[in-house]
Amino acid sequence: MIRFDGLEKKYGDFTAVHPLNFEVTKGEIFGFLGPNGAGKTTTIRMMMGILVPSGGRVWLDSLDGAVHSTEIKKRIGYLPDEPIFYDYLRGREILGFVGEIHGLKRKEANA
Repeated sequence: MIRFDGLEKKYGDFTAVHPLNFEVTKGEIFGFLGPNGAGKTTTIRMMMGILVPSGGRVWLDSLDGAVHSTEIKKRIGYLPDEPIFYDYLRGREILGFVGEIHGLKRKEANA
């Protein structure tokens, strides 16, 4: 289950994501649809703990996204439309990073 409780994002006076309140239960398939600038990517980045919300919370099962963002990253696959950190990491470093998120020791991840 993924739950959004009043999740929002503001940049100064501009509201990028108005408060969201909804739940996606186990077994459901859910997608975000909307024009460019509607807040889809911002919402997903907040869900993944990549972007800090201005208000509200994201929950994955009983895990609070503000507290357990690393654990949430382990449970949800996310491929961004633009590289977030790939510009300064080499391929092997990216694989090592992802391997560590999923519980591999650095030596195993680099093998």
